[in-house]
Amino acid sequence: MMTSNRLCIITWVYGQKYQGWIPLYIYSIKKNYPEYDIKILTEKKLSLNIERLINKYNLASQAEIIKFEDKCIEYCHNNIEKRCLRWLVNFEELSEKYEYIYIGDIDIYICGEVPSLLEQHKNNMLKLRNRTYSNVVRLSVKDYIKNKKKMDKSLLFRLTGLHFTKTEQYFKNVKRNQEIIKKYLKGKRNKIIDKLFFNDDERCLWLVNLFNGEKYPKGSYQLSDKVFRPYHGVHFAIGRELNIYNKMREESNIKDMHKYFLKFVDDYNADETLRALIWDSPFYILRQISNVCVFWESEFSKNEIRDSKSFLQ
Repeated sequence: MMTSNRLCIITWVYGQKYQGWIPLYIYSIKKNYPEYDIKILTEKKLSLNIERLINKYNLASQAEIIKFEDKCIEYCHNNIEKRCLRWLVNFEELSEKYEYIYIGDIDIYICGEVPSLLEQHKNNMLKLRNRTYSNVVRLSVKDYIKNKKKMDKSLLFRLTGLHFTKTEQYFKNVKRNQEIIKKYLKGKRNKIIDKLFFNDDERCLWLVNLFNGEKYPKGSYQLSDKVFRPYHGVHFAIGRELNIYNKMREESNIKDMHKYFLKFVDDYNADETLRALIWDSPFYILRQISNVCVFWESEFSKNEIRDSKSFLQ
């Protein structure tokens, strides 16, 4: 029986490099949504430097950081397959404490919004006739064929990596699929299946939701301005993959991404602790944030960017 209506935000960090995002991720959520709980699953033990930052900025009590313990990780062939594991953890046991779970990326600065992150997804699930998850398929087979196969076929059979769920019902629905996939990863592999579904963790998520009792995953945000797929913050992957995002400038959701960037700049300019935390972060983090500023300055006028020109100089 549900005892709380709270949301828990969960993310998975593989390797040691991405641990550098953990302090900023925790800080952003607790700054903008102090009522939400945070759980972070890590493949490796926290590095001493990240532990130091977490303690320095009093973040240890703000999130539960758990070393991922599942023998399935031993059967993963590469880091991409390790990323797939975040969709294979069943959080049904958390349903008594959390009605909703949001699984996202560690390299996002979560911004405050009205309506809130929680309310936006609750409303979206109602529009989807009470579906137990809020997400979209990147490209449907129907849209791909309709456009005479001119679109990027790598977008087929993929959901997005930002996945909101109604805890108890959703994880009951996908439990069987999760177990089948884990059994496959541990057993005899097929090269075609590996290439099709485990060469990208978003394809693994699509597979988890295939025939889970809520019909076939469908929809496409690439072709529609009306499909609900917010980032809820600044995705710093832009700074890591500038060439890819430069090609996406014409997509409909690019202006929404800019909206979050401006919120982040406002937070940075107004919050001395946030500025100190960013400057204390590993150089890899600083470089990506700087690249994000470069990306937006090349797309929008300087007055729209406000003070970000001097952001990381």
